[in-house]
Amino acid sequence: MNGAATEGPLFDTVVIIGVGLIGSSLALNIREQGLARRVVGVSRSAENRAKILELGLADSVSDDAAEAVVGADCVLLCTAVGAYASLAEQIGPHLAAGCIVSDVGSTKGSVIADIQPHMPEGVHFVPAHPIAGTEQSGPAAGFASLYKDRWVILTPLPGGAREPVERIAALWRGVQCRERLVRQTREAYRTVQRAIDGAANLCEPVELPWRATTTAVAASNSTPSA
Repeated sequence: MNGAATEGPLFDTVVIIGVGLIGSSLALNIREQGLARRVVGVSRSAENRAKILELGLADSVSDDAAEAVVGADCVLLCTAVGAYASLAEQIGPHLAAGCIVSDVGSTKGSVIADIQPHMPEGVHFVPAHPIAGTEQSGPAAGFASLYKDRWVILTPLPGGAREPVERIAALWRGVQCRERLVRQTREAYRTVQRAIDGAANLCEPVELPWRATTTAVAASNSTPSA
């Protein structure tokens, strides 16, 4: 059990929108490590919702993202990035003040442009990209070790509060990412990703061209494509 679990949950309610490989692996870890008191899975597919409950990935499920996020203190967008703008527009009016929204998209500039305009005042958006994945999909594809010793890149928005970034960083540490915390602007994202990709066969952390003003969480092993 990791430190986050023994110190109490990081979040009260985590809503995972899109419970495929990435989302289901997050759900498994969040529940196993006690990172949230409650996990809610959102899927439009009745078959997937049934499978999510069958596998114990969530405490409850919904086909309505806007309804599911009410009262949540963390929302993770784990669908295809093409759905982000529509989802952000749907959930924005229903997000509670203080809620932290994050994502797992492999692009960041377009993701920020699609999501941030729909975030109401008092809601914090912390973009993220875990460098992990397999060729499998669907709720049954997830496994707890997907993120073990993998990188996650966080691209916090300029002028954003520090505490939400630290909480999302702690969430990724809790799902077995080994951490290296530095500040990163979204302009440096591609440079950082190229450096990570170049370290694919290394067993030790490498020195990366971080800017002084950036945040990233990293792990130091191989990095399959997302």
